[in-house]
Amino acid sequence: MLLKIRIFLTIAIALAFCGDVARVAAESHPMAPRLSFTSLSGGKITLDEFKGSVVLLNFWTTSCGVCLSEIPTLSSLQDSYASQGLRVVGVAVDDNVDSIRKVAEQRHVNYTVASGDNQMEEQFGADGFPVTLVIGRDGRIYSRHSGAVSREAIESEVAQLLRAGPDTPVEQFRASAGENVRLLSPAELQSEIPGVDLSAFSQAQKAELKQQLASQACPCGCNRTVLMCRSTHSSCKQSKEMAQQAAEKLHAPMI
Repeated sequence: MLLKIRIFLTIAIALAFCGDVARVAAESHPMAPRLSFTSLSGGKITLDEFKGSVVLLNFWTTSCGVCLSEIPTLSSLQDSYASQGLRVVGVAVDDNVDSIRKVAEQRHVNYTVASGDNQMEEQFGADGFPVTLVIGRDGRIYSRHSGAVSREAIESEVAQLLRAGPDTPVEQFRASAGENVRLLSPAELQSEIPGVDLSAFSQAQKAELKQQLASQACPCGCNRTVLMCRSTHSSCKQSKEMAQQAAEKLHAPMI
C-alpha cells in the first residue's frame, strides 16, 4: 500500500512539474504567429513550413547598412547548422522586390529570402532594423535580437534549441544576449492607435485620448505628435509608452 502511495505521489509531482514547465514556456516563450511572406518569385511562404526546424527569422531592409553587414554571419550559421535542422529566413520589410533580389545575388545569400510588411515588425515589438527572432522546433519564440547579431550569442541559443525534440519546450533555455518577446494582441495591432488596446473604450474616450496625444510632441525626434507617430511610425517605443500611459489614466482595461 505504501509503495502505491509513493508511486501515485511521484506521478502527481511529475504531472505538476510538466504543467509548470508548459505554463512558464507559454508565458516566457510565446508561440510564433502564423505569418506568411511573399517569396521573390511571388509565391507564399509560411512559418508553418519550417515547423520542426530551428528558425532564425531576420527582419531587414536593403537600405539598412547594419542589416547588410550581418548577412555573412547569417549565411555562415546556415552553412554550419543546416544539416542539424537550422533554417534562416530573411524577410525584407516594405522593400522593392528587385532591390531584394539584387542584394541577395550580390551577397550570395544562401538562405530563404522573402518580403513582408511593417505590421510584422510591429507585432514583435521591434523598434528598428535588423531584428532577429530565434524560434525553436516547437514553434515558440525563445529570444529576440535587436541590431546586428553576434555569431557567438546566436550560436549558443541555436545549439540549445537544436538539441530539443520537435514538440518539446526547452525549459532551461538560456538567452545569451536576446530579449524576451511580447507579441501584440490582435486588438493592439488593429487599433486606431497602433499598440494600444481600445476595444473597451467608448467613442468619447477614444476622441479624448486622440485629442490628448495630438497635443503632445513625440520625444523620439520625429518632429511629430505622439498620435501622428503612432500612425506613421508605430514601432516607436516612446510614442507607444506615452499612448499606453495616457490610455491607462482613462481607466480603460489594458492588455
